[in-house]
Amino acid sequence: MPIRTIITAVGGVLIHFDYSRFFRFLALALETHDERVVALWTGRGPDALLYRFSRGDLDLPGLWEGFRKQFGVLLSGDEHAFRVFWLAGSQGLMPDTYRLLGATRRRHGLRLVSCTNTDSIFGEELRGPGEALHGFFAAEVQSWQVRAMKPEHAMYERALAVAEAGPGECLFIDDAHQNVRAAERLGIHGPHFTTAAAL
Repeated sequence: MPIRTIITAVGGVLIHFDYSRFFRFLALALETHDERVVALWTGRGPDALLYRFSRGDLDLPGLWEGFRKQFGVLLSGDEHAFRVFWLAGSQGLMPDTYRLLGATRRRHGLRLVSCTNTDSIFGEELRGPGEALHGFFAAEVQSWQVRAMKPEHAMYERALAVAEAGPGECLFIDDAHQNVRAAERLGIHGPHFTTAAAL
């Protein structure tokens, strides 16, 4: 069956994201240590605020309230300043992958669909007018909207639905092994991303 759609992650494939910088800046805003901020992402349960925000279980006011309860810091007063801290880990476009996927899409008439673990702030940033990825994808799947995160099957199922294609008609690209393996279990094959040259 010929490939009709490329389903790709965004962070780590098209956008370079520095998690250590993100955690460091957020720790500064919360007046705490980096390790406590990392636990907000890697943990599960009610205190894992970053994970729950990216999964769509918390909205922005709920995230701010969680920060206030856990750290005693009120961040909701200046949304612009908060967004600057929040976006600190985004290090810009990965131009080699951007050019490669764009050229492949045009040359072979393929659809590009994003499938990314992200929150509403980054999601809006990626889609915004004037951003490099504005209009790049035929459709987008973002975890905060699906209320699931890769490697949960709901993310891949949504991607297939918006792609209007079967698993065998799609190629999946992600920089995390566990996400590629989860896609393969659903019949969507593709490479573990390391560099554009290796694709």
